Amino acid sequence: GVDIGKIGLDRLRRGVTIIPQEPTLFTGTLRSNLDMFNEYSDIDIYESLNRVGLLSNEEFSGVKIKIEAGQSLSEQSIKGDEEDENVNKFLDLINEVSEGGSNLSQGERQLVCLARSLLKRPKILMLDEATASIDYDTDAKIQTTIREEFSDSTILTIAHRLKTIIDYDKILVLDQGTAKEYDHPYTLITDKSTQFHSMCMDTGEFNELVKTAKIAYLKTHGDSTGLIPEIESNESMETNEIDSEQSETVESNTNTTIPSSRTNSGRSSNKRGKKKKGKKRH
Repeated sequence: GVDIGKIGLDRLRRGVTIIPQEPTLFTGTLRSNLDMFNEYSDIDIYESLNRVGLLSNEEFSGVKIKIEAGQSLSEQSIKGDEEDENVNKFLDLINEVSEGGSNLSQGERQLVCLARSLLKRPKILMLDEATASIDYDTDAKIQTTIREEFSDSTILTIAHRLKTIIDYDKILVLDQGTAKEYDHPYTLITDKSTQFHSMCMDTGEFNELVKTAKIAYLKTHGDSTGLIPEIESNESMETNEIDSEQSETVESNTNTTIPSSRTNSGRSSNKRGKKKKGKKRH
C-alpha cells in the first residue's frame, strides 16, 4: 500500500528486481556482473551460483574449503595439476564477461541474472519469461529455489509455462491487453468456463496441473471454505472426460495435435494474445 512516487529512487531500485526475458549483462568480470557494488563476500557469490545450478554441490564445497583455508582461487589453483579444457567457467569470479554476455549461452546468462537477484534479495521480484530459454528440469530446480529463497518477497511473474505459476496465490489472465480472469489457480482450473481452464487442457498436463494447484490451495485456504468437495467433483468429471477423449483419439487413430510439442514451445499452448501473470505474496 505504499505509493512508489513517494519513495526515493535509490531505495526503490534496491527494493525491486526485474529479470526480463532477455538477460542484461555488462562488459567486465563475472564478479562485477554479480556484485556491482562489492557488497558481498566470495562465498556468498559462489553460493548464489550454486543455488541456480551454475556450480555443482561438489564444486561449491571445494571452493568454500579453499576460501576458508585462505588458498588462492585462481583458475589454475581450482583445476589443480590437471589440464582440463572443460573446467567450469563459473569457478573463477575474475573470468571475463563480454558485452551483453555474448560469450555465455542464453540459459547461462539468465541463470547469472537470477544468481544476482539471489544476492540482492529484493522485496519485490518481477520475472518476465525468466526461464523461457532453460530446459524443464533446470526450470523446475530454479522455481524451487525461487520459492525457498524469496519466501519473504512478493513475486510477480509473466509466463507461458503454466507449471511456473500454477502454485501461485493469484493468476491474472490477459487477452490482448484486457484482464479476463483473476483468482487462485485452483479455482480457475476447475471452472470449465474459464479461459485458464482451456489453456491448461491444451498443455496435455491437465491432471498434474490440477494436483499442484490443489496442494497450493489447501496450504493457504484449507478445506474449511466448503469449496473443495464441489471442486473435487468437477476435477473428477474433467479427468474422466480427458481419459474418454484420449481413448476415442486412439481408437479412431486421429492425430490432430501432439501435446508435448506444444508444451515445449512454451507459448503455443495458449491462444493468441493471451498471457498469464502469476502473483506470489508472502
